[in-house]
Formats: sequence, C-alpha cells, structure tokens
Amino acid sequence: MAIITQENLQRANKIKLLKETANFEQNKVIDYFSCMPEPEPLSKGSIKLLMGFLLGFIVALVLGVASKSPLLGLLGFVVGFAVGYKTSGKGSPKKSKEAEFDEIVSKQRQQLNTYQAALNKIGLDEDQLKEIAPVSFEGFQDDVWKVGGNEVVGFNKVGKDQKFRSGKYAITHMFFSATQVYMYQYSFNFYNNEKKERTEEYFYQDITNFSTLSESINTYMFMGSGSGCTGAKANANATKMTTTNIQRFALIVPGDRFSCDTQMDIEQSVQGMKAKLREKKNV
Repeated sequence: MAIITQENLQRANKIKLLKETANFEQNKVIDYFSCMPEPEPLSKGSIKLLMGFLLGFIVALVLGVASKSPLLGLLGFVVGFAVGYKTSGKGSPKKSKEAEFDEIVSKQRQQLNTYQAALNKIGLDEDQLKEIAPVSFEGFQDDVWKVGGNEVVGFNKVGKDQKFRSGKYAITHMFFSATQVYMYQYSFNFYNNEKKERTEEYFYQDITNFSTLSESINTYMFMGSGSGCTGAKANANATKMTTTNIQRFALIVPGDRFSCDTQMDIEQSVQGMKAKLREKKNV
C-alpha cells in the first residue's frame, strides 16, 4: 500500500483549487497531469471477436425462436458472427491523453507571435540585430510549486510514450547587435493562464559564459491502468516519483544567471554564440 506523504496531500489540495477556477480546456490539462492513465483499450482483434459473438448470438436467438429450428439458429449465429466481425473495429481510434495534450500545446503555440513581440520589446530594428543570426529555443520547463512554504513537484510527467511534458512552457529569443546581446522570454502555463514576459540586455564584456547542460529533475511517472483523479490516495497509488534529464541553457553574468529548459537541439547555435562572445572579448 502506498504511503500518502505530506507532499501528496499538498499537491492534491493545490490541484483541487486549480480545478475550481479552470475552464474546460484547462481541466483537460489538469486531468492529464493528475490522473491515472485511462484503461488500456481493447485491441482491434478483440473488439471484432466480441462484436461477432454478440451479433451472432442475437441473430441466432431471433432465428432460432422464430423458426423453432436449431439448424437455422446455428446458421444465424454463423452469419451474424461473420457480419459483426467484418464491420466492427472501423472508425478513428481514440486519441491518447498524450496526443490530446500535445494538441492543446500546439493550439496555444499557434496563437502566439513571440518573435515580433521580442522585437517590439527590444525596440530596435531587425537590421541592427544581425551580428549573428537570432537564436530561438523553447520547451517544457521544470514545473515546481510553492505550497505551504515547501517546494513540491507540480505538473511534471513522463508519459506512456516516455516523453517528458510539463504544465509550464517557455519560448526564448536571443538577438545580437554589434555591442549587446538581447534576450526576450515568454513563459506560460496550460492550467491557469499565468503568463510572464522577461526582457534583458547584456554587454558582451559582461557575459561570463553561454552554457548547456543535462540536468536531472524530479517528475511523476504514471503507473498501471484505471481511473481516479486529484485525490491524495489516487496520486499516491497511481504514480511513482522518478527523475528525467532535461537540457538547460544558461547565460551567466557576474551575480546573475538566466536559464531555461528546452527539448530542442541547440548545441550548434550555442557554439556559434560562444564563438561570437570570444571574438568580442578579444577585441
């Protein structure tokens, strides 16, 4: 029997509060991160067999009773089974919870124009920002909640497809002028419409380093099948805490550090940024 920890209780209470103010789409997100997976669907072959037997039984019963002939009843079962087996299992397969959540992510991404917002915030013409090509990266962020004075794992999840997703997302754009690096970040979450914008600018001489590293974070991995959402017992029994590695980019200056997570391959872009930084520092 799973032990219901204080963190499970705090997390369950937070989820309950979120659901009280969430709209329909936000509730779908909350359910994705707080529920056990849906039961495994029957295979297509199992559905065809089940429907074949069901239709065969109905036809056999009708013909057998109407004709009072066991032979016609048996014939009706064979015909009904064949028809039921052939016609069942058609139609669109049910989407996985991961696919449904990915559609929500894609929909919200398409509504944004963060590149233009970045240029507007920086206040410079794009022609002034071509020392090297702009660098953009995005991805799910480590979602950590402050609850009751403690930090608890929020909506982090490794899905059934073994991919990491979270309820928090960020898009970052970096631009490079002859003297400065400009950074714009738009971050948001999918469960309560919290949005943040951040704009920074740095002189090349003040930047210590650009870096990427693989960092291990805590996340939930949902186990088994069944249903049940948001309650402390459901969370304790349905999940296990595990770790996953995420790629983290950092821009480091004395006394400060900007960092963000991404699932993109940005190593080549970062190497170009480092080369430009060395060039500017050696001038």
